[in-house]
Amino acid sequence: MYIAKIPNRGSPPTFLLREGYREGGKVQNRTLANLTRLPPEAREALRRSLAGETLLSVADVVEVLPDGSRPHGHVQAVLMAMKRLGFAELVASQRSRFRDLVVAMVAARILMPKSKLATTRVWQATSLPTELGVADASEDDLYRTMDWVLERQGAIEKRLAARHLEENGLALYDLTSSYFEGGTCPLAALGYPRDGKKGKLQVNYGLLTNRQGVPVSVSVFEGNTSDPKTLLPQVLEVRDDFGIERFVLVGDRGMIMEKHIDALREMEGVDWITAFNSQTLRKLASDGGLQMDLFDERNLFEVSSHPDFQGERLVACRNPDLAERRAKKRQALLEATVQELEKVQGMIDRGRLRDQAAVRAALEEAAGWKLRPYVSCHVSEDDFEVIIDEQGLVAAWTATIRADLEGLHGLIRRGKLQGREAIGRRVRAVLGRRKVGQHMEAKIADDGFEVSADSRAIVAEATAPLQRKLETVRRRMRQGALHGQVAIGVRVGKVINKYKIAKHFILDIRQDGFDFRIDEDKVAAEAAVDGVYVIRTSLPKERMDSEETVRSYKRLSEVERAIRSFMTVDIKVRPIHHSAERRVRAHIFLCMLAYYVQYHMMGAWRPLLFADEDQEIKALRDPVAPAQRSESALDKVRTKRLPDGSPAHSFRTLLDTLSALVRNTCRRREAPADEPTFHMATPPDARQQRAYDLLTTIRA
Repeated sequence: MYIAKIPNRGSPPTFLLREGYREGGKVQNRTLANLTRLPPEAREALRRSLAGETLLSVADVVEVLPDGSRPHGHVQAVLMAMKRLGFAELVASQRSRFRDLVVAMVAARILMPKSKLATTRVWQATSLPTELGVADASEDDLYRTMDWVLERQGAIEKRLAARHLEENGLALYDLTSSYFEGGTCPLAALGYPRDGKKGKLQVNYGLLTNRQGVPVSVSVFEGNTSDPKTLLPQVLEVRDDFGIERFVLVGDRGMIMEKHIDALREMEGVDWITAFNSQTLRKLASDGGLQMDLFDERNLFEVSSHPDFQGERLVACRNPDLAERRAKKRQALLEATVQELEKVQGMIDRGRLRDQAAVRAALEEAAGWKLRPYVSCHVSEDDFEVIIDEQGLVAAWTATIRADLEGLHGLIRRGKLQGREAIGRRVRAVLGRRKVGQHMEAKIADDGFEVSADSRAIVAEATAPLQRKLETVRRRMRQGALHGQVAIGVRVGKVINKYKIAKHFILDIRQDGFDFRIDEDKVAAEAAVDGVYVIRTSLPKERMDSEETVRSYKRLSEVERAIRSFMTVDIKVRPIHHSAERRVRAHIFLCMLAYYVQYHMMGAWRPLLFADEDQEIKALRDPVAPAQRSESALDKVRTKRLPDGSPAHSFRTLLDTLSALVRNTCRRREAPADEPTFHMATPPDARQQRAYDLLTTIRA
């Protein structure tokens, strides 16, 4: 038998399985089957079998070593992006153990952000450490690598600046903070919590990027350092360290203040773009420096020269959608504050509040000497909360019984107590001696027993008298009295500052109560500039027109996006567990390097992500109007799918999809243990291959 290939004019060939035979002394052929519909690989296997070859599967000749399969696809993607960026050469020109560890730590921060100790354990479950030759790295190795890379931070950032900053270009700068776990680091201090973690020690760090949001450098400051104090060091770094003589610094309204503008004016080649804060904006509007009626015709105009801002250009903008949102929010906050103030008035009338020290003393008396070690109290002005250490309470309540039971265990070990019946009788006797024993269950065996306790029932029984006493304390608390101008003022101050709108209320606090009303004049003055913001810049109009000035200021959103990724989305710089200052600085620098790689990966993967692929439209759209996503991006969000019908991804889920590709460490079956091994990887499907193909578009 053999396979015959029959050509068809203008059509694919036909493949037939034929057999030769003799008839009347002549060789004849007959067709046994049409193989055209078989896959090519199946036809080839049949052809080779008919030719007498012995066919073996891979499993017949190759075995995967124990524990030799590792997720590899996501590692391959990150390392491919790093290679396209020349990342290793960015860290150091010569390969070394430290350089390999830096590459591994940055890749691990993208793939699975963990502490340094956890990193050395978790990355062993992937192909990353073997790919980079760092499988034997310990936690101490990573710490030494952090010290090494910190010494080279300046050189690395200088290379990044040479790649991504340009003369007469934009440099975007913003500051954020992350909280600490612990309190021994010199950088840790209480400050304004930009990440919302109030009352925790924190560290501040400023991120500098180019106009596209590509990170170039990061600077770390003590947690109580204000935004403006960090600005001028960034300017000097760009000019002196990076060698950029002429550039435009973009910072938000809280970053570039008047005194810094005066200093920037003295620096040749340094221009800036920022915005007015709300106080300056309202003053400008009330003085007539802002012609509000011009907004009837357009949403953007340049303010004529103002005596207080000589040598500057002011670009006024008004966003109607923003104005509507702010008006609704202010009204909601006013109404909420009025409700809170009315509650305080009712509390005064009903006399609900009393001294916190007296309440705390009553709670301690209610707990008694038995429960006091296991009870903690938090007293507020009008209520209290009691927290019970359930684990400690159960341990104390069952200590005597457990001691007796341990004695039975000793008898069993010494052979003096044997048999299921005898053991059960003695255990039940011990449990029955005390009331708490009814909440303990014993499992008896021929050679011993186990006892478990119903902790919830024990706590409920032990604290039942306490709960009754707490209700009495709460009732007595409600019968107390709030009086005195100071006490009322403290409570009212907390209420009106809750929503940060105390400026809109007029208060009259007396010994026996208070009155309040909304300051309608201040509300009207603030409402007049709802949705209005003024961009200020030192750039002449010849270098940058009004529209581009507004767009340039709004590019700060690129830095904000990087900061969000740093803190919560992917890189996860927090919480910070390091105590040494140099380690904190190195940790944040490594996070910046990880975001640098991730930024380029996300840019290349835009067609596969829930991302807007039409980036050029940003340079053409109305700079004041709210940003609108393209129809193609909205379709991705609505359908959760790409145009070809495949699922759309976030950056993290796309990495997870690639992690399904495995690399196996193999050896020839029945080969000696010292025979070299080799790798076999799962081939990617079409969608996974597309992800790899898109990464080849990355350019350093």
